[in-house]
Amino acid sequence: MPTKIYTTNIEEKKIPKILIQILICNSKKLF
Repeated sequence: MPTKIYTTNIEEKKIPKILIQILICNSKKLF
C-alpha cells in the first residue's frame, strides 16, 4: 500500500504542472 500512495503522490505532483503549462499556452494563444 505505501508504494501505491507514493506513486500516486508523484503522479499528482506531475499532473498539475502539465495542466498549468497547458493553461499558460492556451492563455497566450487567446490573449
